[in-house]
Amino acid sequence: DRYIYPRRVFGAREAYKFNEYYKAGVSFMQLSDSVNVRTIDSTYDPKLNRVSSIDQHINIADGKWKIDTENAYSTSDEDKTDEDILTKDKVLKDFANYIRSDIQVPKFRLINSYELIGADFRSYADLGSTNSTFLSGITSDREKLDNYLEYRPFESNPVYLDFRFS
Repeated sequence: DRYIYPRRVFGAREAYKFNEYYKAGVSFMQLSDSVNVRTIDSTYDPKLNRVSSIDQHINIADGKWKIDTENAYSTSDEDKTDEDILTKDKVLKDFANYIRSDIQVPKFRLINSYELIGADFRSYADLGSTNSTFLSGITSDREKLDNYLEYRPFESNPVYLDFRFS
C-alpha cells in the first residue's frame, strides 16, 4: 500500500505593524480533499473549503487597554464531486466575527469578548486562518459572550467574576 494523501491544506498570512498602537493582518486558508479520501471513510464527501480573514490588534491606552478583532468569510463546497444526491446545499458561504477587549489597570482586570459564527461558516482545517486561532476549528451557528472581571484589593486573594453566555 502506498499513502494516498487525501487532503491538501494551504495557508498564508501577512501582518503589518503600522505603529506601536495598531497592527493588522490578512489570512487565507484552502483545504482540498481528493476523491481518495473515501478510501479512509466511504461516507465522507470530498470538500473544498476556503477561509479569508482580516484581523486587528489595537493598543488604545499604552498597554492598559487592548482590542483584538477578527472577521472571516468562508466558502465551502461540501461535495466537490457532485456525486452525493443527499447533499442539497453544496456550496455554503458565511461570516464569522470575533472581538475581545482587555482592560488592565491597578487592582482591576476586565476582559469582554463576543463571537458570532454564521450557520454556514466552515473551517475544516485546524491550520488556523488567523494568528489567534479564535476562528479555527470552531463549530458553526454559534453566538457567545464572555465577561471576566478580576479585582485584587490586596496583593493576594483576588476576587473573580466570570460570566459566559451562549
